Amino acid sequence: MSSSTRPTCQLEVIEFVSEYDKRRQFISGFSGSQAIAVVLENKAALWTGGRYFLQAENELDYNWILMKGRSETVPSITEWVIAELDDQNGFLGAYPFLIGSDDWIKKDKELVQNNMKLARVEEDLFDKIWTTGRPVQPNTHIHGMKLSFTGKSWIDKIKDIQQEMKEKNVDALVVTSLDEVACKFYIIYKYLNRNAKQNILMIIKYYMRN
Repeated sequence: MSSSTRPTCQLEVIEFVSEYDKRRQFISGFSGSQAIAVVLENKAALWTGGRYFLQAENELDYNWILMKGRSETVPSITEWVIAELDDQNGFLGAYPFLIGSDDWIKKDKELVQNNMKLARVEEDLFDKIWTTGRPVQPNTHIHGMKLSFTGKSWIDKIKDIQQEMKEKNVDALVVTSLDEVACKFYIIYKYLNRNAKQNILMIIKYYMRN
């Protein structure tokens, strides 16, 4: 693998994450909420938007190249990787649970056109090296909103969704975005960990069967 990419997200792919999930900040020092870092064997670059340019200039050290996004003179991530690897038939490695499917397909298509490939990394490489001083993984409670605020119970809301699915001849609905999961069940949360999300998906499965 010739390079690795790291966006700002946790396993549910959201922008604002817990201290435990700030992998990109750990590797680069940049603490903004939106950026993508790419690490090659001999250099590294970070892409971010205009509101973070000054912050990135102050937080990144000399090892990093700051790519100021949305500028005609700044290459995209894939353009930069292709130019740097220079026909090495290289692989851009990424942990698939931290990148959205649309972004994955787009980058992979661009790389394939240049005899490269976006490769699935089975283990998060940054998790393997972030072994000391890492904050504890959050395990906070989730709370359901009161009926006086929602006007309808989450059970009735799921039944409405099931009815609409039936009318549209849909057999299953997969909900992956955290805010959509919270909306479906009227949940208030700070950082919803994987165990909580798994339990919610199990509840959906149970009620869809019944």
